[in-house]
Amino acid sequence: MLRVSVSLTFIFIVLLFVSVVSAEEGLKTIYVDTPNLCYKLDRVEDNKVYIVSTRDECTQIMGKIAVKISKDIKSVYIITNGVFWKEMKVEDDVTNKFQNLLPKKEDLEKASQYAKLKDKTDIHPIKEQEKQKEDKKQITIKKPEKEEYIFYLFSKSVPDITLESVFNQSKKLPNINFYGVLRGIDKTHSVFEKIKNIKGFEDITIKVNPLIFKAVGAQVVPAIVYAYCPPPDMFRSAECDYQYVVYGDISLAGALEVMGEHNIRLKELSEELHEL
Repeated sequence: MLRVSVSLTFIFIVLLFVSVVSAEEGLKTIYVDTPNLCYKLDRVEDNKVYIVSTRDECTQIMGKIAVKISKDIKSVYIITNGVFWKEMKVEDDVTNKFQNLLPKKEDLEKASQYAKLKDKTDIHPIKEQEKQKEDKKQITIKKPEKEEYIFYLFSKSVPDITLESVFNQSKKLPNINFYGVLRGIDKTHSVFEKIKNIKGFEDITIKVNPLIFKAVGAQVVPAIVYAYCPPPDMFRSAECDYQYVVYGDISLAGALEVMGEHNIRLKELSEELHEL
């Protein structure tokens, strides 16, 4: 009797193992985008991936989460905190491609440094030291106040419809300096050939500035950056205070909405765009 019981238990375990293996064989692992690094997977329902934020304050660098989906699924809908965020195409060999895009340790360290720029206590001693030097020399150097900037980091690979959307939405924020930014000059001609017929492009300032890419640690495009910099006639990217960066094929309104979760001013800009 004992032998029969053990045999039945063994058969049950084998059947359970086979069932799990069969289920796993019908799945594939992909890496989906997250608005920042403070998101975790909640659940997966067919082609819907639900992720939730784990912190109210988080460094704004886009992250990735590994999820398992059916091999037949070609695109997924990413739901953040119960709200639809974006659709993401699922490529073949997607695991290897997305693994290469996962944030690197040095990028996270850079992002942490940029986040500290927002903390006034970090720059207070420097300002005090500068003030003491000015008092000692009995001179006053008045620097121009920095203005708001939005940089759109892009390349030839960005879809025309995305470029048109971002360019046209930027014109609805006349008090914000908006620059389209390319990494280098080697493919600049082909980029301009691509976008010269895009509606709204003629009024957009395009700059070739790899230093902005380096400053925010941007490894992929498109990316939308919010910063404070000197006025356009005195602009130097090295003097910018970079605040937030959002990666992905996302509209300007969508990017500002994500940033607005951590910044009242950006929330106001997001609402302004949605109202127009």
